[in-house]
Amino acid sequence: MPKHRSKIEIMYTILKVLRESETEVKKTHLMYLVGLNYDVFSKYISRIEKLGLVRVNKEGYSLTDSGKRELEMIENYLTIERKLKG
Repeated sequence: MPKHRSKIEIMYTILKVLRESETEVKKTHLMYLVGLNYDVFSKYISRIEKLGLVRVNKEGYSLTDSGKRELEMIENYLTIERKLKG
């Protein structure tokens, strides 16, 4: 049975995939890379875009500078959370 991911883990995965990509990522490809169905993915990518963490153009999605900073903060948070869980 797949592990249930928290909202922060889903956002982290989307931002991480975009950071690791050398070019823009098409919506469908990004959706498959993060392992979400269309409805859930659309909800998250819309929120992330409204926050200014990603930009979209005709080539696909890419990470903004703000998105890179947010990703670093999420990574720090998740590291601390793992340490606390022990």
